[in-house]
Amino acid sequence: MKPSDEPVSIPWHQLLGKLLELTLTPVDIQVETEVQITSEPPKFDILLLRRKTARWTDQQRALLPDGIRESNAAHHLLEFKYSESVGEDSLA
Repeated sequence: MKPSDEPVSIPWHQLLGKLLELTLTPVDIQVETEVQITSEPPKFDILLLRRKTARWTDQQRALLPDGIRESNAAHHLLEFKYSESVGEDSLA
């Protein structure tokens, strides 16, 4: 593969984070895509969902992903993993 043929790195966690931000902010859920978890810059693609209300409301829970909406935790830290398993190289 020539250097110009290298795949473009797409910041999928930031795209997902923006989508969640647009969806969840109106119901008082804070979405953060760049969260510093150590003194070093983040090494993981993570999303932080943090409610701004005292408890999760029915409206908020309806917009949360499966497996998270049942939790009463005030914060949810999600690690985002994306892979493109089908591509030109795998087909060759």
